[in-house]
Amino acid sequence: MTNPTIRFKTANGLDFPDTVSCTLSDISKYSKGTIERKNCIFIGNEQLISNFGGATLEIRTEAKGTEFNSGDILFGNIRPYLKKVWLSDRSGIASPDVLIFKATNSIPGYLKCILSSDRFFNHVAQGYKGSKMPRGDKHQIMGFKIQCPCIEEQQKIAAFFSTLDEKISLSERKLEALEKLKKGLMQKIFSQAIRFKSKDGHDFEDWKILKIDDVALIRGGGTPSTKNEDYWNGNIQWMTPTEINSKYVHSSLRTITKLGLDNSSAKLLPKGAILLTTRATIGACSINNFDGDVCTNQGFQSLICNQNIIPEFLYYSITNPAFQKEMQKNASGSTFLEISSNNLKKLTLQVPSIKEQECISIFFSTFDQKIDLIKAKICALKKLKQGFMQQMFV
Repeated sequence: MTNPTIRFKTANGLDFPDTVSCTLSDISKYSKGTIERKNCIFIGNEQLISNFGGATLEIRTEAKGTEFNSGDILFGNIRPYLKKVWLSDRSGIASPDVLIFKATNSIPGYLKCILSSDRFFNHVAQGYKGSKMPRGDKHQIMGFKIQCPCIEEQQKIAAFFSTLDEKISLSERKLEALEKLKKGLMQKIFSQAIRFKSKDGHDFEDWKILKIDDVALIRGGGTPSTKNEDYWNGNIQWMTPTEINSKYVHSSLRTITKLGLDNSSAKLLPKGAILLTTRATIGACSINNFDGDVCTNQGFQSLICNQNIIPEFLYYSITNPAFQKEMQKNASGSTFLEISSNNLKKLTLQVPSIKEQECISIFFSTFDQKIDLIKAKICALKKLKQGFMQQMFV
């Protein structure tokens, strides 16, 4: 094993001693034993949150399992790839599906960093037992090899990543609050509990109840034969539902040719069309922002707006939770749920004047810009953390 490529220095600017080769069992141990306790915190695999999200604290009147205390690291050992790792700040009882690590010749914060590294999860994966619900092998896990620094450098490493985690957590809380606020405002605006006014302070005209068919032309999608190479890798963007994850779509993973388009039920869509998923995953949508030719597979019913509605307003109308529920109610199917074009046409919207549509669209666009900035910050912080982890835990 090699030494970490990034090292901290002492308060005087000197190098710390060389790291020492050891295994996880040299610096930690498992908590063992089973006890029963009343009115205590219980942590099972389902209470641990994926991707290092911490834990949901559940109080149980009676609990049986292994005791954990503040400073212990709890590790979800069912489907370990979900990355459920929590540094506990209290005591409680954990189920057998949760491994409890106690720091011995290390500090808890540093031990948590080790258990959160990609290299550790790759090691655990090599010892999986079971296929549908894989578990890590407790003995194999403890054989994980590391280059361990002295306690003082461990403290610096733990403090560094703790600060990064706090920044990520703060940004995630801001994101959650903004998204919650946006959802609440959508409910009020689309129920008309809140109305906009014109620039001169006058009320806009009353909203109209219109069917989807009154405001947009509906076009389905299709898939050219995958066996014919002449149908693929052309100049026409071909969208699938997995690519619908933001307000606007700018690119697709696959493209088809004009020949592929002509030999399938896919249809070209103009810029500004709403790409709405209507099969299996129902209700995800984006606005087509391509400059070139675009079509979709059969998991979509796309909406081409007419003069009664602008694309941004239709997008927000569809993403409104109340409308999402209506789409679910009108979906059917045994293998997977789907809302047909006929049922989609029958759904109604409350539609204001074009001027008020513009006001509403601009208002929510401002929210989306703030949300996107926070998401980008979270992504950058997580990428920064991952980069440091890879260089400090080689």
